[in-house]
Amino acid sequence: HLKLTKEEYVKLLKEYKGKVLALTGKSDVQADYRRLDDISSFDGITVSTPDTVNHLMKDIDGDVSIINVKKEYKKVLKKEISPSVKTTIKDWMKNI
Repeated sequence: HLKLTKEEYVKLLKEYKGKVLALTGKSDVQADYRRLDDISSFDGITVSTPDTVNHLMKDIDGDVSIINVKKEYKKVLKKEISPSVKTTIKDWMKNI
């Protein structure tokens, strides 16, 4: 996936005729949730950006920083996937 540019991804998703769930937490320091704005209006695409969810799809309860990301990942490693993420996926699956 690193070979494609942002514009190429957007083009592929715009042309895709299937259903897509794009989910990135606002507390994810590895993926910028604002990039989903480019695809949020496309037919068949559902976007979800929960506030306290990180790259591991787990809830965090601290400051988000690339400096402390490794420490945060270790802290939440044994936690379950965020209940809000699970609900979003279940609801989305009901509608496809």
